[in-house]
Amino acid sequence: MCCVPAGSDILLEADPFAQIEQAVQDSGAAAAPYLESPHARMDKTIVELIYNAPFPPAARSHLESLLIAAAKPLELLDFKTSNPSEFYNELSLPDLLKCRKFSFGPNPYVLVADGRTLQELNGNGAVVPTIQVVLANSFTPMQEWQAYKGPGDLGFLAPFVRLALLRAMMEERVRLDRYTTVWFWEDDKKLTSESQYNDSMWQMKALRATPNGAHYACVVYTVKDRNAMHALYSTEAAKTDGVFHGLKD
Repeated sequence: MCCVPAGSDILLEADPFAQIEQAVQDSGAAAAPYLESPHARMDKTIVELIYNAPFPPAARSHLESLLIAAAKPLELLDFKTSNPSEFYNELSLPDLLKCRKFSFGPNPYVLVADGRTLQELNGNGAVVPTIQVVLANSFTPMQEWQAYKGPGDLGFLAPFVRLALLRAMMEERVRLDRYTTVWFWEDDKKLTSESQYNDSMWQMKALRATPNGAHYACVVYTVKDRNAMHALYSTEAAKTDGVFHGLKD
């Protein structure tokens, strides 16, 4: 079986139309043209499938053929893969994001096939292969200041005192978020200048999912609050050995 060529589109498995339709309906009127007819066309969301382990060509073909076989003709998403000779070698999520120059393409989420995926593919069909759906959110101290609604006017603080306070508030918030997988500062140098008000802090959240669950999550992420949905899906995954299979009616 041939590998899917670089840049090929892959449509992953979809849940029943009623589930996706309900998610789109909940998002508001922007989705109305699609809901008028199951055959109406929308601009597709492009999500990339990244290989974070040395998948042999046969394993890549196997995974991609499983995704294609699971697809249904909703035509809401396109999934793109890298060149068959390109992969990352078990990078941590922060290192993976850094290697991608802090971008997963047009969307702040991506699919990652990792070492566990490869082991599952080599398991002679004993389990359904799983992949990671990874969210990447970024914030800056300036954005934190603009959103600040607490007591007192932070403008009266000395610049570096204010900057240190804003950074501490950001760090505390992501630490308290139970669904945070990892967080880090894009530039971790010591505070030296006011320009660091625009330094980005990254928060990454990973969801282990079957192809069906990954497709379901990505479809809903395009129309609803991703962080809220990630929390819901993580809760559901905890009921099934940490793997999200999609939601049932």
